[in-house]
Amino acid sequence: MFAVSPLHRIRISFQEQVSIAQICILVDDDYMVNVISLLRLVSKKDPSKPLYEGWMFDTTPFRFRFHKHAVSLAMYPFDRYPPYITAGAVLLSHNSVAQFHHAIQCVKIYPYDDVYAGILAYLLRIPPTHNKAFVFWSRHVNKEDWIRGDVIAAHGYSPSQLIEEFPSTMQNS
Repeated sequence: MFAVSPLHRIRISFQEQVSIAQICILVDDDYMVNVISLLRLVSKKDPSKPLYEGWMFDTTPFRFRFHKHAVSLAMYPFDRYPPYITAGAVLLSHNSVAQFHHAIQCVKIYPYDDVYAGILAYLLRIPPTHNKAFVFWSRHVNKEDWIRGDVIAAHGYSPSQLIEEFPSTMQNS
């Protein structure tokens, strides 16, 4: 399966959808999305203002050199990452997409794209917004969560689970 990095998705969003989409969601293929709840959330947003929203992390680099995601001091000399939204499901305004697109041209690429987006947001002074309705491996999402609209996007679904469970996300209409 081919995965498109969030950075590439930002470039595509800016170049091809800039005149169409006022708010966009970048979402991985293992996420279930409650379209109705997403539309409700988006209707409350101002696309002319910066928006960088989803499940937020506030972490430190892994310094243990044998760790899968090890980061040396030479690669990243700071002890904390700026807060960032997990790359699996990110809500961005037109304003933020444009700012990220331009910043990508000037800021050295970092190997972890969600952290890189957090670095860009920090440099651009776009505050990340944690939204607990973007569920990232933190809990099981049941049918009632979808029906109540408590969940907008949830991580960890296989293709067969997406097909089987998607209808339950539409029952809150």
